[in-house]
Amino acid sequence: MLKTLVALVLPLLFATHLFAAPAGSPPLPPNSTLATTPLEHTFSPQMLALHKNKSRLIRVGWFDISGIFEQKNNVMTGYAAALLQALSQYTGWRYEWVHVAFQDIPRLLADGSIDMTCGISYLPSRTKFYNYSRLPAGYETVTLHALEDAPIYYMDLEKFDGMRVGIVKGSYGGLMLDRFALQHRLKFDKREYASKKELIEALRNNELDAYADGSLFGEGMKIIALITLEPFFFVTRKDDAALLNQLDEAMRQLQIASPRLYANLSDDYLRGKNVAFSLTREEHEWVESKPRLRLAYSARQVMMNPGQGGSNFLAELLSSLARRSGITFDYIAAPSYEEALAMVARGDADLISDVYAGPNFLAQNNLIATKPYHDPPIMLAGLDKAVPGSGIRVGATREMLAVGAAYLAAYPADQVIYFSSPDECEDAHQRRVIDAYIPRYPGMAVYADELQTMPFVTRGRYSMGLGLSDNVSPLALSVLDKAISTLTASEIDAMQMSRTEPSIPELLLRLIREYAPLFVLLVAVALILLTLRIIKVNRRHMMALAEAAYRDPLTGGDNRAKFLLDANACLRNARKTYYLVLVNLRRLKLINRTRSHAVGDMLIKLCHEELLRHSQGPGELVGHATAGKFLLLWQCNDDQDFRNRMEGFFASTVKLRRALDRAVIFSCGAYAIRHYDGQMANCLLLAETAESSLAGEDYLSRYALYDAAMEARLLRDNELENRMVQALRDGEFAVYVQPQVCLSDNSLHGAEALIRWLPPQSSPIYPDEFIPLFEKNGFIKELDLFVLRTVCGWLRRRLDAGQPITRISINQSKALFFSSDYVDVFTGILKEFDIPPRLIEVEITESMALQDEAQFKESLAALRRYGIFLALDDFGKGYASLSVLQSFDVDVIKMDKTFLDNATRDADATRVIIESVVGMGKRLQLTMLCEGIETRHQLDYLRNIGCDLGQGYFIAKPMPLEDYSTYVNTYPHTGGDTPPRNPS
Repeated sequence: MLKTLVALVLPLLFATHLFAAPAGSPPLPPNSTLATTPLEHTFSPQMLALHKNKSRLIRVGWFDISGIFEQKNNVMTGYAAALLQALSQYTGWRYEWVHVAFQDIPRLLADGSIDMTCGISYLPSRTKFYNYSRLPAGYETVTLHALEDAPIYYMDLEKFDGMRVGIVKGSYGGLMLDRFALQHRLKFDKREYASKKELIEALRNNELDAYADGSLFGEGMKIIALITLEPFFFVTRKDDAALLNQLDEAMRQLQIASPRLYANLSDDYLRGKNVAFSLTREEHEWVESKPRLRLAYSARQVMMNPGQGGSNFLAELLSSLARRSGITFDYIAAPSYEEALAMVARGDADLISDVYAGPNFLAQNNLIATKPYHDPPIMLAGLDKAVPGSGIRVGATREMLAVGAAYLAAYPADQVIYFSSPDECEDAHQRRVIDAYIPRYPGMAVYADELQTMPFVTRGRYSMGLGLSDNVSPLALSVLDKAISTLTASEIDAMQMSRTEPSIPELLLRLIREYAPLFVLLVAVALILLTLRIIKVNRRHMMALAEAAYRDPLTGGDNRAKFLLDANACLRNARKTYYLVLVNLRRLKLINRTRSHAVGDMLIKLCHEELLRHSQGPGELVGHATAGKFLLLWQCNDDQDFRNRMEGFFASTVKLRRALDRAVIFSCGAYAIRHYDGQMANCLLLAETAESSLAGEDYLSRYALYDAAMEARLLRDNELENRMVQALRDGEFAVYVQPQVCLSDNSLHGAEALIRWLPPQSSPIYPDEFIPLFEKNGFIKELDLFVLRTVCGWLRRRLDAGQPITRISINQSKALFFSSDYVDVFTGILKEFDIPPRLIEVEITESMALQDEAQFKESLAALRRYGIFLALDDFGKGYASLSVLQSFDVDVIKMDKTFLDNATRDADATRVIIESVVGMGKRLQLTMLCEGIETRHQLDYLRNIGCDLGQGYFIAKPMPLEDYSTYVNTYPHTGGDTPPRNPS
């Protein structure tokens, strides 16, 4: 049992050193949107064309940093260089590369010698020299390196104490090294150098014992400690806001269009080289004992037997791991894969050659897996109309138990049926007992003469690792994991190609040389047969590639690439107006989370069928672009014809509601293509622009047809986004409050805090213009915290002065409320100002629970435990239900002003509702507050039915905090018939 515990904990400790940042890591830049995702394109086609026509030359400062900037044969390469080239498709920039020393970067930016650089970690002190990009450019791992033959073990803290460690002067690694030393109570002899080249020379000349930098690899070096994983950013000159804004927007666009690009660049430049890890003292002593492990494998395993056809990938891999780790493997050939698993379970073997590193499979077989050494896709053969994930029956041989488990992890709705041999599997497919089968090991060679149909690549992946018995020393697991970490992608590729079965032409040449006299008369026939065979195989390959490239695996219809290809061909010869439509299935993530992914996939397929039914005209197309988003190309006579067809589609979706037993909502954006210029990307961008204009919490399907007004709104939004950060810094945002009174005795109860944007040189910007925008881009979190700090500061000043105070009610956005550290940040600000929790009231809305009801209730409970009052805002607006009164533990119910508006129009019916709600709240011991009181008649009515609190223009208008101070000082807290009015 103890060995099992250690075996599980040791790899986790290793992973913790790799990824965990030390306590007290510096914060992200103030304008960082690391945790947010851009939701709309704001580069118009006109702007993109302007950027390309007026290409700007950008001087990029580059310094010696492995993987980020590298110059080879006078050509700039590396992560940052590749990322800048990708960004230029939006900006149109050209680049001049200027070699700089790291410590000179602030001066060169300030005097204009360079415009920007990359690879800079965030420190608050650096913000006075340059501006940071809003999104991180990537992530670097700060490591401690020593010479490969140095007698230093991994995380040998005793050896670290007093060690001479070099850093590049002014680098972020120096700060992280200090924090690492503080965390582990170490003292380093820290020495600074001008460049990494000088650092490495000093290490080789024995002037240093180790050096710290943000790289995983170094020539002739080994990692002796992993300190932290931190983001790095682009930085620009302080006086060039236009450059920074264009860079930020281009990074947002690239994140939307190519989300995998950052990971691919990281694999190519930051993690694609040899990485050498030192062993811990315990691991080294264990390896020095020359350990031998009994490794079981199936004799039928193609990848382990050089005598069989195909790649011998596993044999090559295990041989390489033995050399790298110092472990000797004694190979034991079992009759089958199942028997190999049984040998490990009985203790006749210590590990097995390949297992699926999934928790369920490992638990069923009592195994512990190393980190995956290969992650190939799983293929299916024999598919006709069956779609993976739709409940199909998939066959596999019992040799592929692990592959079957990996397939089910990706498609849990399907069923895997196992057979004794490939022949039985293929026979079952011919008899329709199964719908498809897994042909052979994923990623390995599959020959056309073994299959009647070409294989299809699925979303499933077989994460292959070594499976260890829990009786094996836990040190074996950690040593093997480090050995696997040293493998590069190119080495894995080379192993896969090792000792591959010769191709048909190579085999024929070999036979001809050996048996030339026997083949002289058959050469002509052989060439003809060979040619026919190659044509047939190539045809199958081309069909399989076309299927994989253009077929959507979920719906079975066209994917985005095929749609755009066909649409471009159709529009080139069009004589009528076509409408390009983006159809967005709303709240798909919520359906997947609450009803399962199987239900979400079923809904996507039903939507695809319905869209096909409405797109039967000549040249009309339907494609599934991505999860829940479809593309349509409709031919319509005019805009009214298009609107009629959209309304018809919305009306027909009632069958989707019956199938799902809940509302199915769409938001659709369309662009009328009257004169096609061959730029499909621009047309799609305008349709997306129209769809993005349908913002808000809607409960009905809606559509928008692109027009010039939308472009103007987007440009206005872009202007506000470019100004918002500086506006907050310059004090353009102000906190106003609107008083709330007790209706029974007119005493002052408190006030609601509101935000106002008051630019000094222009008219005020109204909340309904900037609040929805900030909720989209995440800046609302900054405003929420600004309001809270401002209110706390006001309360603290009055408490210190002994002046009267009231409770202040503060609205909370979804973006802030659902942050992982929301409660800690909120209560931390109260503690910072020493504000009693009873003076703060948090306003939430029922719709916030739709995002994550469990986390929503958990955060409410945490706030209540701290002593903060909770108010449910907007009750009676939209779809608010009475069940919320018992679902959420709140103190105050704020009835929306629509209650009073409706009472004016339909007194009898609405008054019954109002009085019932107030009575129900009172019986539940809740405080009832009504907003929007605008007349004396409304105030008297609410007082007579027992409503506790009131708020509205008749009582007082919103006012600055300074005016509210006077209001509180002069307010008669009891008595009086009518509360005093705000003079404004």
